[in-house]
Amino acid sequence: MTMLSPERSRSSARVGIDDAVAHARHVGQTALYSRVERLPFAPDAIAFLSASSAALGSGTLWEQPAARLAFAGAGLAWEMRATGSGRFGQISTAMRELRSRLVRDDPAVFPTLGGFAFSELGDGSHLWGDFPSARLVVPQVLIQNDRDGALLRTTVQVGPRSAPGDVEEQIGDLFQRARGWIQSPLSVIAHRTGVRAESFPSRRPWESSVATAVDLIRQGKLDKVVLAREERLLAESAFSPFSTLARLRRFDSAATLFAMQSGSAWFLGASPERLVRLRENRVDVTCLAGSIGMGSDEDERRQLADRLLTSTKDREE
Repeated sequence: MTMLSPERSRSSARVGIDDAVAHARHVGQTALYSRVERLPFAPDAIAFLSASSAALGSGTLWEQPAARLAFAGAGLAWEMRATGSGRFGQISTAMRELRSRLVRDDPAVFPTLGGFAFSELGDGSHLWGDFPSARLVVPQVLIQNDRDGALLRTTVQVGPRSAPGDVEEQIGDLFQRARGWIQSPLSVIAHRTGVRAESFPSRRPWESSVATAVDLIRQGKLDKVVLAREERLLAESAFSPFSTLARLRRFDSAATLFAMQSGSAWFLGASPERLVRLRENRVDVTCLAGSIGMGSDEDERRQLADRLLTSTKDREE
C-alpha cells in the first residue's frame, strides 16, 4: 500500500465519501464507507479490544499470535443475524448484499467477524440468550495486523440524505479516538475473589451416561461417541474478558484467540486447532486427533510417529 501525502489523502478520502453518498442515493438504501490508514507499529490486539469496546461496545477479536495475525475492534457499522437451519444461506445472501453496499478505496482485506451455532435449535440455555444462531459484524473501528504491517480501519454508514461533511467529521472523530485506544496499555487484573466450579450434569448421572455409551458400543450400536459436560466457574465478582484472553495467550501462544461481545455477554476462548482455512483457492485443515508421547530421542520419536500413522483409529479421526 502506498502512503499518500496528507493533502492527497484528504482529497482521495473526500472523493470516496462523495462516491458513498452518491451510491446510497442511487440505490435508495444505506451504504457503507470504509477508510484505512497505515500504523507505524502493530498494536496489542487485546489492549485495543479492551479500550475500544469500553467506549463503543460490540467488541470482537480474532488473533493468531504465532502468525502475527490479528483483527480487533468494536462498534457496529453493520450486523448480520440469522436463525434456524437456513442460517448459512441467509448469511451468504447478507454477505452479497453487504458487498453491494460497500464503498472503499483500499485493496486490503475487508473482514467480517462472527460465527455460527453448531445446532440450529440451540440448547435452550439462558447463557446463550444474547447470541443468535449466526452473527457476523463489521466493526466501526478495527486494527488489522499481519506480517506486512498494521492498519487502522474505520467504517460508517452513509444514508441517501447524508451530508459528505458530516460523514467526514464522523470518520475523523473515529480515527482520532482509535489512535488513542491504540496507545492504551493492557492491564491484566488478578482475580482475587473466591471461585468455585460446578459440573453439569453432576457426577452420578454423568457416570450413568458413560456406562450407557460403553454398553451401546459393545452391542455394536455405536462406533464412537463423544460425551461432554459443562464446567461452570462461579465467582463473587465479574471476570475480565481481557485479562482472561491475555492469560490464554500467555498459556499457549500458538492457539487462535477469539472473542465476541453481544449485548452484555462475551463469548471467548483459545483453540489449538484450525479447522479449515480457504486462501487463494487453497484449503488448509489442521484438525488434531490422537495423542502419543514425545519420546526420549529421535529414534523413539520416529517410532511413535509411525505408530500414529499406522493406527486405523487415529487415521480415521
